[in-house]
Amino acid sequence: MTHDDVTILAAATALAELLECENEALVALAFGRATALAGEKERAIDRFNRAAAAERAGALSAALGHRLGELVAENKRLLERALFVQGQVIACIARAAPRRDAMARSYGRTGAWAGQGASMPIALAARV
Repeated sequence: MTHDDVTILAAATALAELLECENEALVALAFGRATALAGEKERAIDRFNRAAAAERAGALSAALGHRLGELVAENKRLLERALFVQGQVIACIARAAPRRDAMARSYGRTGAWAGQGASMPIALAARV
């Protein structure tokens, strides 16, 4: 085993472990925890890509290559789901927020439009 083999194997293993952590966070809908891994994930991908470019094809074992491929596919699926869920939450908030044109138009104590410049309290409850 050459020095390059160890480098690509280490980079692939580290990337696989990081993807597993991110996937676990995404499954749990722990978006803050998943987001916190973004910088480390970018660095791990960069290390893997540099190691792969410096190494000939076939340096990874078939099992590790297969595992990495499955983790990447699952990560993509979970990230797409997270974006969908986030969009649903944003849409729910947008629907719940009061609209200016729906507010009553009358004069207040000061002679200005009632509610002008004032914030309206809102309550949200949603299951996503």
